Amino acid sequence: MEIKYTRDLDHNYLVIETEQEENYQWKMIEQNAPEGLLKHSIRRIDGKKFLYYEIDARQNLSNYFAVKKLDREDMQRLVRALCEVGERLADYLLGSEGLVLNADTVFIEPNARRFCFIYVPEKTGDRSLGRFFEEMLEGIATEDETFVQAMYQLCEDAQNENFTLKELKETSLWSGKLEEEKDVDHWRADVGREKSEFQNQWTAFEEEKPNDRIGEEGGGMEEAAFLTQGSRESPSERSKLRETKFSGAVRPYYISVLFILVMLAGLYVRMEYVLTPLENGVSLAITSLCVFFAIFNLIISYKMDVGETKAHKKKRRSRKSKQAEDEDQMAESWQMIEAEEDIFRDEEGERNRKQFKQEAALYTENKPRCFRKLYGRDNPENIHISLERLPMTIGRMPGRVDFLLRDESVSGIHARIFENERKSVTICDLNSTNGTWCNGLRLMPNESREIRRGDEICLGNLVFDYR
Repeated sequence: MEIKYTRDLDHNYLVIETEQEENYQWKMIEQNAPEGLLKHSIRRIDGKKFLYYEIDARQNLSNYFAVKKLDREDMQRLVRALCEVGERLADYLLGSEGLVLNADTVFIEPNARRFCFIYVPEKTGDRSLGRFFEEMLEGIATEDETFVQAMYQLCEDAQNENFTLKELKETSLWSGKLEEEKDVDHWRADVGREKSEFQNQWTAFEEEKPNDRIGEEGGGMEEAAFLTQGSRESPSERSKLRETKFSGAVRPYYISVLFILVMLAGLYVRMEYVLTPLENGVSLAITSLCVFFAIFNLIISYKMDVGETKAHKKKRRSRKSKQAEDEDQMAESWQMIEAEEDIFRDEEGERNRKQFKQEAALYTENKPRCFRKLYGRDNPENIHISLERLPMTIGRMPGRVDFLLRDESVSGIHARIFENERKSVTICDLNSTNGTWCNGLRLMPNESREIRRGDEICLGNLVFDYR
């Protein structure tokens, strides 16, 4: 079956020549085509009959998955779309044998990611399913092992002569079992990864204790000193400090409060009862002693608190100074090491520079003097497209092209540049809306043309010079 591409007015068409006589199937798909099939019309030119399928900006699978491979989600969409089209054909009393299945005749709408198929009312045999899935197997992403295994199993099942679209609906790619298996695999992998990470962290924790690190080679003493002589106190030191404050400062406060209570009790007795001169003298003496000892204890506790605070600050300052001295010693050691490394690098670098000059001189002798590039002309962003790595797909759809153009006149997947059999740079239009132009001539959809230095290339409204 020979396939051609053409453009008529504002539409791109895929053209297939046929010699079959018109019958019920022809009339049905022409006047009331089921959803999922490309719209088509029958045209007679020079006594020959052609089927014109309207593809417009749709891309076949070969072009759409040229950059990003077919993943599990895309394959499930394709399988479901194929099965749904088969069911609709059965509702119209049309057989699924007329579906033309290969990477060049199955199209996808890039924005909606909806698949469309070509139907030719001629029996091609359901065995084309096997060849179709084998062709898809070559372009799938291999990162998902569950998906790859399911694809191999599907290709094996599709080789059976009795395998049809009904059997395709029973596969894991249709039923969604593949997704469940993938989730289970991911869950198992996550559990195993978390377990291994926990074990690694626990092992590292056991190996990285500060006490065990003292005395190790490569700076163990400095690290231990830094850990034990930091500016902040450890929990044990803070607890000891609290105990010291309680025993040395808090207890005199309690004794002062006790003397004040005794003094208040003596005043209460003097006010409520009539005392003899002897009792009056004793109570006055006790009250005076309580006042004296309360004030004395308050002064002592205050001095003790101030002294402990000063001692703690002095200890902290000495600790900081000791830490600063250790850091200075470490810095001096590092400077000596870096100085030795600089001397070594200078000697090694001199040898490398001499060797590089010799290699660079040899390399520039064999390097080509000209580069292949499309130089932008009169575009505000000054876009230049390097053609050193071919093939290259150009368009406006991120993730589906090799070189991204932001201009609105450029289609999602606009054109491809590659080398042909003669190693000549060739440009191919990929059903672009505004077309691909070479020296003022517009390329037909999927038409390829060699380009030479000095040619003018237009991608939509963007103009480039090939040099």
